[in-house]
Amino acid sequence: MVESYEPTDWKNLIVDEDGTVVQKGTPLSAENLNNMERGIKNTDNAVHEIQATLNETVQNLENTEQKAEQASQAISSIQNKIAEPNGLATLGSDGLITSSQLPSNLREMRVVPDIAARDQLDTFESLRVLVLDATADPTVESGWAEYVFDGQLYVKVGEGESLDITLSWADIQNKPSVFPPSAHSHTEAEITDLDKYTQQEVDSFLTAIRKLLTDHEGNTANPHQVTKEQVGLGNVMDYAIASQTDAETGSSNNTYLTPLRAMQLVVAWAQNNIASHTKDGIISATDYATMSEAVLRAADAFAHISNLENPHGVTKAQVGLSSVQNYDIASQTQAEAGTSNSLYMTPIRVKQAIAKNVPTALSGFTNDTNFLSSNASKITVSTTAPANPSVNDIWIKT
Repeated sequence: MVESYEPTDWKNLIVDEDGTVVQKGTPLSAENLNNMERGIKNTDNAVHEIQATLNETVQNLENTEQKAEQASQAISSIQNKIAEPNGLATLGSDGLITSSQLPSNLREMRVVPDIAARDQLDTFESLRVLVLDATADPTVESGWAEYVFDGQLYVKVGEGESLDITLSWADIQNKPSVFPPSAHSHTEAEITDLDKYTQQEVDSFLTAIRKLLTDHEGNTANPHQVTKEQVGLGNVMDYAIASQTDAETGSSNNTYLTPLRAMQLVVAWAQNNIASHTKDGIISATDYATMSEAVLRAADAFAHISNLENPHGVTKAQVGLSSVQNYDIASQTQAEAGTSNSLYMTPIRVKQAIAKNVPTALSGFTNDTNFLSSNASKITVSTTAPANPSVNDIWIKT
């Protein structure tokens, strides 16, 4: 805290024609000069405090801008990886990954002449092989057979012999009594392995997500209650970026999510809690598309929360800086002129202004008879001490 400065009320020495002192002038004493020095020091201290505050504010703003640029680069990096090698897969109009983006082992079938050739292949789980002559297999009497490698052994899934069997309608068991079968429905209790999420629960979940996103995106009145301390990032934890496992399990409380990690979390949740409903037609294709859209909207929300580029239009008043003006720093010429009221001063500019104007102002005191006491013979204002001074001479060093 800078102490209050009380200026001295200086008075001239007034003498009438007879030499009588009408008004005694203010003496040029150490106390009065020290009072002037304290005033100058107080001004210098105040300028230092203002500059320190401005430097801290500028640094905070630069840090915020740097983090916003990093977030923007991360989003661009994710967008550039969509449908690219070693990047992110995209969904087709049916909500499924297109075949062109599937691994070759899921799209291709190997064709070999016999069982021996099959056994020479490099195996991997889900490898499909069509053996043209599978008679080396004891279960195949003639013709071809198709196999799938389950990770340990080949499992036969079809053979040419079975296609030669002719079945009559009377030989088919457990067939419907009416053909085509009439439309019918099943209760939840009649379906095994059904997740415990009903259509109504899914619809309520999607409605809640839509309302949450709409309300949040429409709120431009600083919904996160940003303060000037929070803009300074004083309370931001030094957490690392969550791994994919942490994001998908939701078990970490000391890491941050990126847009990629947020997308992985949402996709994992959807796969574990919603996607299985579509396998047996429990949810229609329209509802599945709506659900996919909601998941993407949730990912947008995480990206929005990670956006540090002032997405809500926060103003300086909302962070407690409504009185701070957007002024530039004065140049040396402007500081020495002292005529502008729309610029900020730095310590060096104050020092330059004092160095420019104080010597000129004090030069008028040189040998001024109004300041000469009866014991002083001479007043000198200069940067160096006068040569051969007399007793009681006064030297004002500039």
